[in-house]
Amino acid sequence: MGIPSISTNLCGFGCFMQQHIADPMSYGIYIVDRRNRSPEESIQQLAKVTYTSQSTSYSTHHTHRQTFPADVIYSQPLDIT
Repeated sequence: MGIPSISTNLCGFGCFMQQHIADPMSYGIYIVDRRNRSPEESIQQLAKVTYTSQSTSYSTHHTHRQTFPADVIYSQPLDIT
């Protein structure tokens, strides 16, 4: 995707990425576990993920942008019911 994204496994985007991408972190998509962790643990994970995404180099962001399998997003039918 090119832009680091932080989401949770309690929202649609995070759940979608976990289901359709084998290793979301390799594409700069960081998913905080809020379903199976305490609030304190989720906060710690969010702090760690934020630090990791901000300390990633420009070339890594560029690689994420070039290698993201866009067909995963665009080939999935949207269920808006």
